Amino acid sequence: MANPEVTRRGSGAAPGAYVLRPGTLVSAAVAVCLAQVALAIPAVLNGMFTTDLGPTTPSATSSAPPGPRRPAPPGHRSAAGRP
Repeated sequence: MANPEVTRRGSGAAPGAYVLRPGTLVSAAVAVCLAQVALAIPAVLNGMFTTDLGPTTPSATSSAPPGPRRPAPPGHRSAAGRP
């Protein structure tokens, strides 16, 4: 005996073909929309935080203030070529 949820007589579908009920189709569409919004919200919040707070790359990755610079070793040449 055929499952009434799977086949319907007179619907034009082949025997054994799956036919979606309107409630199933609506719930699938709502689930897809919810997933799209859930993926988009973190990006929007990240952009808002960046705009409002204006973090720089070092401050975004490190919570400690930069330490003192070490002096160059004797005889070391800088990028400009001067000792």
